[in-house]
Amino acid sequence: MTGNLPNRHGIVNNTFIQPGKFSPDWYWHRRHVKGTTLYDEAKKAGMKTAALLWPVTAKADIDYNMPEIFANRPWHHQIPVSLSNGSPRYQLEMNSKFGHIRNGLSQPELDDFVLEATVETIKTRKPELMLIHFVDLDPSVICTVFHQKKLRPRFTAMTSDSAESWKHSTRRALLRIQLLPYLATTVHLMSLKW
Repeated sequence: MTGNLPNRHGIVNNTFIQPGKFSPDWYWHRRHVKGTTLYDEAKKAGMKTAALLWPVTAKADIDYNMPEIFANRPWHHQIPVSLSNGSPRYQLEMNSKFGHIRNGLSQPELDDFVLEATVETIKTRKPELMLIHFVDLDPSVICTVFHQKKLRPRFTAMTSDSAESWKHSTRRALLRIQLLPYLATTVHLMSLKW
């Protein structure tokens, strides 16, 4: 997000090194990133910005922000943690419309929620820069980077799934394909402004 290597922007891992902690804290907040980010520059250029579960965006200056952050202490609750680190009104609206899709942090429901919120955000808010993190893709990306020769298409794993799961996955894939024209338009608008 900065155009810099980790030794310059300061984020070298997802989590802090906290020996003895069962669940170490993550680099959730914008303050952890050294230097300017793509969304900082977009805001400076007067662009409308949005982010859904994008890493290290808690408390960032993003118009419609649902940051990737979770309640990491026994006394915390997810709702106030999310609301206090992002755009409360936007998060409440997306949760009232699509919260029934989620099952906590479980997949594929979390990505389904993100997908529906993305489509709604594009249609109603028309951001000129939108950062979307489909969490279920993380293991695929890591697998691609570290085990390229051992990769098999993700859909082969679905052939043994139940018919309902297959239908669900197919719907997700189709919705993601439907997003492409919106994303292409957004990228084009960004290139015109920059």
